[in-house]
Amino acid sequence: MLYAHLLGMLVGIAMLHLFALLFPEAELHRGEALNWPRICALSLAMGLTSLGMIVFDCAHPPAAATALIAAMGYFDSWLPVVALPLAIALLLVQAYFFNRVLGGLPFPRWRSLTAMESEAKAVSPR
Repeated sequence: MLYAHLLGMLVGIAMLHLFALLFPEAELHRGEALNWPRICALSLAMGLTSLGMIVFDCAHPPAAATALIAAMGYFDSWLPVVALPLAIALLLVQAYFFNRVLGGLPFPRWRSLTAMESEAKAVSPR
C-alpha cells in the first residue's frame, strides 16, 4: 500500500513536470487548465502507475488516484509530498492495530499467502 502510493505520487509529479516542460504554453501548473497536454499527462500518470504496480507486485488501486492528484498539480509544495506518506503510514498502523491486536484477524505482516491462509483457517469458527 505504501509503495503503491509512493509510486503513484512520483509518477504523477514526473508526468506533470514532463508535460509542463514539453508544452510550456499549456500552463499545466495552473489547476484550472484542462487541455490535451494535461489529459495526456493524467492518462500516462495513471497508466504508468498501474503498470508499475503490476511490475513491482504492489497492487493497490487507490494509488492510481494518488497519481491523478499529483498529475493535476495539487502537490505544489513540500507539505503534501511529506504528508501523504505519513498519513498512509498512520493508516497502516491503525489497520494493524485494529485487525491484529483487537480483532485477532490475520492482517498481513509481509509474509506468504499460504501462511496467512493457514492462520485464517485456525481463526475461523468452522
